[in-house]
Amino acid sequence: MQTEYFPSTEPQQAIWCLNFGEKILIHGPTLGLNAIESAAAQDKAFKYAELIAKVQLKKSELKSLVDEKNLAYTEKIGDIRKDIVKFKTNSALTSEIAGELGIVGGETAFDPDTYKPEINASLFAGFVRIKFFKKGVDGVNIYHRKKGALAWSFLARDTKSPYDDHIELATPGTPEHWEYRAFGVIEDAQIGLASDIVEVVFGG
Repeated sequence: MQTEYFPSTEPQQAIWCLNFGEKILIHGPTLGLNAIESAAAQDKAFKYAELIAKVQLKKSELKSLVDEKNLAYTEKIGDIRKDIVKFKTNSALTSEIAGELGIVGGETAFDPDTYKPEINASLFAGFVRIKFFKKGVDGVNIYHRKKGALAWSFLARDTKSPYDDHIELATPGTPEHWEYRAFGVIEDAQIGLASDIVEVVFGG
C-alpha cells in the first residue's frame, strides 16, 4: 500500500517544499520539464513554504502579544485595583468623582480576611513554574510540599509572576508529586486565605 508522501504538519510541509523546490531544477529536465516549467514548479513550492513561515511568525507574535496583555492585566490592573481600595477610604472621594472614575456599582470592597490568590503550575525542563495573580495585593508567599506530607515549606515571597521552583529530585530520574499553594501579602504581612492547591508530577 502506497503511503502519503506529503507531510501532515505545516513545519514539515515547509521543509518538504524547500527541498522539492531545490531539487526540481535538477531533476525536472529528466522528468520531461523544460526550464520554464521547472522554475514554475519551484516557485509554487517556495511560495507555499514562504506563506507557512509568515503564518508561523504571526502566530508567534500573537502569542507574545497575548502573554504581554495577560501580564499587564495581572500587574497594572492589579495595581489600579489596589489604588481604588485606598480611594474608597479617602474622605475626599465623592459620588460624583467615583462616577467619573467608573468605580461605583459592581465593585466589591477588598477584604484582607477573605482574600484568596489564584495560582497555576506548569512543568518545564528542570523546574516548575508557578504563575500567580495578585488581584490587588503587593505579592504572594509561595509554599510547596511533597504529596502526602503534612507540613508546607516556604519557598519565596514574590511580587512579580512567575516564580520558578528548581527542584532537585531525591532520586535522579524518579518523578516526584508536588503540591503548591500561596497566600496574599500586603506591606510584608501575609493575609487572607490559602489559594487552591495545584499539583504537578515533576520528573526533572
